[in-house]
Amino acid sequence: APSSSPQVLENSADVAILLFCLSAVGPHPSPSLNRAARHVIDMLKPGGTLVMRDYGRLDEAQMKLGKGDKELGTNFYRKGDGTGCYYFELDDLKDLFVKQHPNDNKLELLELDYIQRVYRNRGDGTTRRRVWVQGRFRKPLLNAASPRGDERWLAAGGGSSPDASSSDDDDDSLTRFLGTVVDRWDGYYKAMSSPTTTTSRSGTPSNVLQIFPNEFRYWQLPGKKGKRRRPNTDSTSHSSETIAPTELTVVDLGCGLGNDTLLDLVEKQRLHHDEKEQRRGSPLSSSPSSASQESSKSPLLHVHFVDASTEAIQKLRSDPRYQRATASNEESVEEPKQSTAAAVAAAAAITAQVCNLVSAKMAPAHLEQSADIALLLFTLSAIGPYQLRGRNGKRPQSSGMVNAVQNVASMVKPGGVVLFRDYARYDDDQLQLNSVVGAQLCDNFYVRGFDSSGQKESDFPTDGTGCFFFDLEEVRQLFTSAGLEVLQLEYVTRIYKKSGKNGRDCSKNGGAVERRRIWVHGKFRKPNN
Repeated sequence: APSSSPQVLENSADVAILLFCLSAVGPHPSPSLNRAARHVIDMLKPGGTLVMRDYGRLDEAQMKLGKGDKELGTNFYRKGDGTGCYYFELDDLKDLFVKQHPNDNKLELLELDYIQRVYRNRGDGTTRRRVWVQGRFRKPLLNAASPRGDERWLAAGGGSSPDASSSDDDDDSLTRFLGTVVDRWDGYYKAMSSPTTTTSRSGTPSNVLQIFPNEFRYWQLPGKKGKRRRPNTDSTSHSSETIAPTELTVVDLGCGLGNDTLLDLVEKQRLHHDEKEQRRGSPLSSSPSSASQESSKSPLLHVHFVDASTEAIQKLRSDPRYQRATASNEESVEEPKQSTAAAVAAAAAITAQVCNLVSAKMAPAHLEQSADIALLLFTLSAIGPYQLRGRNGKRPQSSGMVNAVQNVASMVKPGGVVLFRDYARYDDDQLQLNSVVGAQLCDNFYVRGFDSSGQKESDFPTDGTGCFFFDLEEVRQLFTSAGLEVLQLEYVTRIYKKSGKNGRDCSKNGGAVERRRIWVHGKFRKPNN
């Protein structure tokens, strides 16, 4: 490519259009792609506009190309016709086109979003989910008395560019939001009508027996022939023992209204204890139930539920399963003379407490190095963004996530594990939130569940909760910095199809008949001393 744009095209275009062009040039970053972007910028007149659309990360075409041997580089593939194709994320285009400081000879950002479309084949009912990036950029106007348009910004007296001012506004909105996180979750749970409302957030899975079958193998349900379901055998299991331990402690962090599976296990454990007591006091010995048989083979389970929301913990404590489990503990204190089996069953610690995970020192004394298993299910994403943008040229600051993970690590015993699942970059939720005015507070962090009717871009959402969408390296950095070993870290993709005979039956999700969910799934171990 020439070192500069042809003379006849320099500063000539009122509008430049790039439709699925840059993706064929090369991956980002690369010299060829940087030159292409430079040529486009040079062709625009001051005040001219660049409009573009190109392939977005995790487009269905990328998912198919990734299954073969066609990957030429990270997110760059060889298509069937032999040409290359790169799949962009928003930050790639910001690097190529957007002014980062007044001396940059680049463009002003007007619009940059992911666009999602789902196409349905009426013949066979199959669907295709396309993801594109779409943007509009403007070349700054030149001041007649200065060689650079940036000097007209400095002449205005602010000493900073419009982009910097916008950045400061974004930072202020984010700071305001982070100061109200707990209050927002209190409002979220207060709006729930009863403690039996589902605890799963946005349809996320919460059955730990299915998500983490190895770690919860002692409580797996029997299969068709009466045998326990065999867990997946992989090298990520935190323990290689063949004999079940006598007891295990699980801490559910950011529990909300309580993990349903854990509450069910606690109740099953209580029922087993009650059945033993009845058989011990009855002259006619009855055969134990299947639930009792399964519970007798499982370790004694201690469960500690922890959440920053007072409303959530209050509702959890009113859950009948929780109340029965804790009532049996209280009774055992009043009746010290009981059988050994009864004493062991009553000794199960079931607690629920309010603690803010992001505090500099959060872990209560009785939870320090207590957990065999710490659960983080869709918890860290609600805290805030991965990093807080640094101002005035300073490096980005760490967010509350760092304190949160360090607190989690302090609760885990040496040899214990942290089981993690959370929202991943380009999940369907993120793609939908990109189209909601006022939802995005910073890169990959959004407010959802607020009333966006009549919302302006500059308005601050007063309700709703936050959600961050991770990539693998962000998660890896958080946990390894806290001294934990990575056992497993990967993306998990699920496609959920909506019921209905045709697209008109699907009134939500923009008429889409399926949703592609993408989560980060991880297991981390605390090293033995």
